[in-house]
Amino acid sequence: MARVVESVLVDFDKNVSVEIIITKTMEGARRYQELVRSLGKLLPIPSIIINGKLAFETTPGVEVLKAHLIARLNHQEPGVEGG
Repeated sequence: MARVVESVLVDFDKNVSVEIIITKTMEGARRYQELVRSLGKLLPIPSIIINGKLAFETTPGVEVLKAHLIARLNHQEPGVEGG
């Protein structure tokens, strides 16, 4: 999933920032738990959270992720994908 995200980022310059969380590290595990608490449910691994909301439960295609980000940047609210 990280590769898909990274490949899409080049099209968005500084409009999109990414935090990759590696749950095998103590810091990553703590960050994952923070997200679980804030969203009120266990999150699938891997997943994509955008603006504090679960956006993808499975790895999206590059074009699907691009379209989703464009919609979010245009203030539209697509739902959770891939569940």
